[in-house]
Amino acid sequence: MSSKKDREQKLLLFLSKKQTYMTSEELSNQLEIPRKIGYRIINHINEAFPEGDLILSEKGRVKILY
Repeated sequence: MSSKKDREQKLLLFLSKKQTYMTSEELSNQLEIPRKIGYRIINHINEAFPEGDLILSEKGRVKILY
């Protein structure tokens, strides 16, 4: 199992390459993590980002904003 920081970096890298909306199911499959964990990681990243949300998370889909 990878560390929390590794999962955050992997998620950010993956979303930055995608540059479009993707489903939470796609994201969880690509990162090999449960969807619930994916949303927790996104929430943690957004809370730590000083300019506001870095990742747009809507029902069933996500997208990096910057």
